[in-house]
Amino acid sequence: MKRTLVMDIECYVDYFLVMFKAIDTLKTLAFELFDGHPLDRATIVGILKTYRVVTFNGLDYDLPLLALALTGVENAALKEASNLIIEKGLRGWQFEHHYNIKVPTSIDHIDLREPVPGVQISLKLYGARLHSKRLQDLPIEHTASITPEQRPLLRTYCENDLDTTLDLWHKATPAIKLREVMTDLYGIDLRSKSDAQIAEAVIKSEVAKIKGEPSYRPDLAPGTSYKYRTPTFIKFASPHLQEILRKIQASDFVVTATGGVDLPPALTGAKIVIGKSTYRMGIGGLHSCEKRSAHIASPEVKLIDRDVTSYYPSIILQCELAPKHIGPAFLKVYRGIFETRLAAKARAGDLYKRIKALKARIQETDNDLAELERQHVEADTEASAKKLSLNGSFGKFGSKWSALYSPDLMIQVTVTGQLALLMLIERLEAAGVPVVSANTDGIVMACPAVRDAVMNEIVAQWERDTGLETEETRYRALFSRDVNNYCALKEGGGVKTKGVLVAPGVQKNPDNEIVSEAVTSWLDKGVPIGQTILTCRDVRKFLRVKRVTGGAKYGDEYLGRVVRWYRRAGEARHIEYVTNGNKVGGSDGAAPLMELPDALPNDIDYGWYLQEANDLLHELGACHG
Repeated sequence: MKRTLVMDIECYVDYFLVMFKAIDTLKTLAFELFDGHPLDRATIVGILKTYRVVTFNGLDYDLPLLALALTGVENAALKEASNLIIEKGLRGWQFEHHYNIKVPTSIDHIDLREPVPGVQISLKLYGARLHSKRLQDLPIEHTASITPEQRPLLRTYCENDLDTTLDLWHKATPAIKLREVMTDLYGIDLRSKSDAQIAEAVIKSEVAKIKGEPSYRPDLAPGTSYKYRTPTFIKFASPHLQEILRKIQASDFVVTATGGVDLPPALTGAKIVIGKSTYRMGIGGLHSCEKRSAHIASPEVKLIDRDVTSYYPSIILQCELAPKHIGPAFLKVYRGIFETRLAAKARAGDLYKRIKALKARIQETDNDLAELERQHVEADTEASAKKLSLNGSFGKFGSKWSALYSPDLMIQVTVTGQLALLMLIERLEAAGVPVVSANTDGIVMACPAVRDAVMNEIVAQWERDTGLETEETRYRALFSRDVNNYCALKEGGGVKTKGVLVAPGVQKNPDNEIVSEAVTSWLDKGVPIGQTILTCRDVRKFLRVKRVTGGAKYGDEYLGRVVRWYRRAGEARHIEYVTNGNKVGGSDGAAPLMELPDALPNDIDYGWYLQEANDLLHELGACHG
């Protein structure tokens, strides 16, 4: 396998810098272009032929700009091209067309911008989320002329961006490996694509094989409206829900200027009351409206979570929903992916059970175990790949740039999913089984132990009626601030969290992680709040990160557009917006930490973190004195 380098570019009117850093040795190579110093194009071309190159936003910036630089143009022309990309939002293919150049397809390149699910955020914010050592904005205004003395500063800055890209690469490795498997499976380079882009590419490719021609996105004008087509299995017993269904059937679902669909006025804000719970519908899914609630399982009451497996893909197949401009070939391809995914998932589950049994039998050879583990990884990877193709395709129903664009199908899937859940909730409540929470594809019941068998039969009948299937998880307790922020303690051990209680990662900014960790440990294992907070030696868990439009400052010190800080004891200052001097929310008592220290600061305001943890416990409906 080729060795891998990360790459980044800096571009000024009289200075151009290309830097590479090896993932294995961490050695760097820098190539500069300025007056009197030509760009070493031959060596760069050799690197691009020899190594795999990883970038962040390389498809739309670094590679097109580098391709132009390799034609021999001067600094001013490169800066003009860079501005065109940044200011006009030019995509890579548009850049190639504009400059009549072509980025060589032979370059082994992976762009991390799409595969990492951070919703198009900046590399700097990824660095903050991944706790990169140093957060740094561009040290010299991009319009400036660069002096010889400033070049080392830009090389240092660029290397820091390379280090952040390295951090992101290590985090993205499992996602990239999965994409490599899918690339081999389908014969399409999927390594630089998001989940939804992969789904579209795979389905388009497989459909083209069946139809013998490509599929193109339909041209739908804003204002196009659709009616919801009610599946035959959607039926309600109560007048209240029957009236909700009639409103839905009578409503027009209208395509917006951006290509999406808004909830009709008749349903916006509508409250659906079933039993003691209230629900709201939305284009994104059904959700319950509980606040500050705690439910504890007991011998008399069981807390049971029922999630619908592969909910949206199952609805698509059960209702035979295919984009009109693609036709039956879509369902043939989609069903094939669905069925092979289920088979791979079942095979992976069976292999996992055999591995556990084999590990318990000491007399078996390591080779037997190694082969089973290899087969399990293979089956599990195949199941994950197929799941990605299934779930990612649904999002493309609502994207007007996609060949799968079908807003009518998006309506059919999401509304059917919500109505089907409401059917199940109605039946359970009528049978004396309270539903205490619901969100998109599942419900949680506080089921009286004497009604357990009744509950199971109701769910089984609902599955027969809808053609859908559910998976069960039983909880010891459920603590909810609201439907999107909760901590559920599983029977037999384990915790499921959502929202504020989830640890930071590529999709979530650090936000005083030690607080949620302390709360979860107390709820799950009874560990005192103070013990968790006061014994923690990891400064990263005390940090908060925010993106600040226009940049932030601390006194006279400029911090950047992404800032991180901890709460310092006795600190009276806060962080401000550069543009207007307003306070950055939540930054009272802040001590900026743009570079992570080797040791824990000795001035952390532990009392504040303790109070935050106790406040969160109360918000979750838990009691802690």
